[in-house]
This record gives sequence, structure tokens and C-alpha cells, in this order.
Amino acid sequence: GWEAMRVPMRAVLDVLLTPAPEGRRYLRNNIVGFFRKDFRRDRPHAAAVYSYWGAPADSSESLAMSAMALFAFQAAGVQPPFALSYSFDRQRRDKQCAGDYYAQSLLFYPLAYRAGVLKKKFEIGN
Repeated sequence: GWEAMRVPMRAVLDVLLTPAPEGRRYLRNNIVGFFRKDFRRDRPHAAAVYSYWGAPADSSESLAMSAMALFAFQAAGVQPPFALSYSFDRQRRDKQCAGDYYAQSLLFYPLAYRAGVLKKKFEIGN
């Protein structure tokens, strides 16, 4: 649960705050690569829980995880899969998510990035 969400969030924040090329490579190759592979499966959303080996631990979706996945794609300058953007926007409009503290706190990041409130310190190269 939380551990799986925290890693993408910290990697993205590191990339946005520091110009270290290692962070950019890690974000693109590992975080974005993981979610890109994950969305090739027949499940059209980020799983709520992943095992320590990176496999979905159940079939439920999570607004908090969708938020972190979308934030990673945004910061890496990579077009997110349509299913991810759609799932994120659909979930954030769901009234049941309004009481989810973790989802609401993590929802800020991709929405702020989308609105230009959070900006890259530099452009990420390929």
C-alpha cells in the first residue's frame, strides 16, 4: 500500500527539485517503466496494493496510486496511458473518494502539475 505509493512520490519530487541525471534515469526507467508495463495488462487502472515483487496484490483500484503513477509520467515528460488518465479523472470525481485522506493528500501532486503550480526546474532530456 503506502510503501508502493511513497517510492514514486519521492522519486518524482527528487527529479523536480534536483538536476541529478541519476534521478531522471531512475524515474523514466524504473517508475514510469513499471507503470507502463502494468497498464499493458488487462487491468485498466493502478492497483491499490502491490507485492514487494511488483505484482498487483489484488484487483481493486486506488486513487492514491493512480495519482502517483500519473505524477511520475508527468514529471518524466512521458505521455501517460489513456487508461491511467481516464481512471484518475474518474476516481477523483467519485464522491466515495472524498473521505479518503491518503487519496486526497496525494491528489494534489498531479493536479498541481497539470495546472502549472508545480513546475520542473529543468527540462528532462531523453
